[in-house]
Amino acid sequence: MSFQNDVEQTAGLEHAYQPGKQALRPADQKKVDAVAPRRLAGSVDIDEALGSLRPNENRWDYVVGWATKEKSEFLYWIEVHSASGTGAVDEILEKLAWLRRWLGGDGNRLSKYERKIVWIASGKSAFQQNSPQLKRLVAAGVYFAGGHYTISD
Repeated sequence: MSFQNDVEQTAGLEHAYQPGKQALRPADQKKVDAVAPRRLAGSVDIDEALGSLRPNENRWDYVVGWATKEKSEFLYWIEVHSASGTGAVDEILEKLAWLRRWLGGDGNRLSKYERKIVWIASGKSAFQQNSPQLKRLVAAGVYFAGGHYTISD
């Protein structure tokens, strides 16, 4: 099982793999760090790669692979999106539903990895950590990172 190989064998992502976090847009790269950058197993801009195949769908932004200390690979599904109001939570949940459908279909090669689903605010956040809106996200399996996220074991 190899993240890069599985990406390259996934319909629509054949040429989307990038080393490290290079697939992230420059502004978004600044919002994601890793405790050990050499352990980044690569990244894919899902939104960009699938844009022409699924133009009217609410696609997830990125997946970043991480080599764990146990020598397995773990995937971080990252969405950089506005957190300016309650409507943003509904949008994230719609994107999450899309991601789950996609992982159950064309993206099934990437569904077998352990994963964490992360939302990073693209700007200022309107949410407190204990808000009902964020509790909905937690119940759905989404971690709200605020404006920055550090990948680690």
